[in-house]
Amino acid sequence: MEEYKAILYSFCALNAQMAKAFEEAAYGVCPERQFTNRLERLNIAKTLLIEQKEKLGLKGGISFLEDFSFDTGNPLEKRNAEPVFGIKDGLFFGNKEEACEVILRWLDSSEEEIMENPYKYEKAVYLMALVFDGNDNIVKENIA
Repeated sequence: MEEYKAILYSFCALNAQMAKAFEEAAYGVCPERQFTNRLERLNIAKTLLIEQKEKLGLKGGISFLEDFSFDTGNPLEKRNAEPVFGIKDGLFFGNKEEACEVILRWLDSSEEEIMENPYKYEKAVYLMALVFDGNDNIVKENIA
């Protein structure tokens, strides 16, 4: 389980770094020269993660990378609120403080919960990487 978690953290951190590089490129900032190297490491980490998940019998592949939004809507009232945070096209959006509260709860998953359904834990690790290592408003503020 520890090896799986280490590979997952590395894979998500590399994804977040790539998201930041793509966002910087979109705003005209020249991406780091190590772009190709990171992409190669990302592909290796992806392969290792899938192999480790198969070894542990964990399902879902890398579906946790999909777009996601977390809102405060109340399903009992059948109303939706605007998303508080989420992932769109591999980039984090929304309120980082509120995201951190949710992420910390999801990261606290037991090994049994992860074995039963790894998606929530994996999504939390991915969100954490995007919040701390990925895209942010600093790029936009520095360019403006």
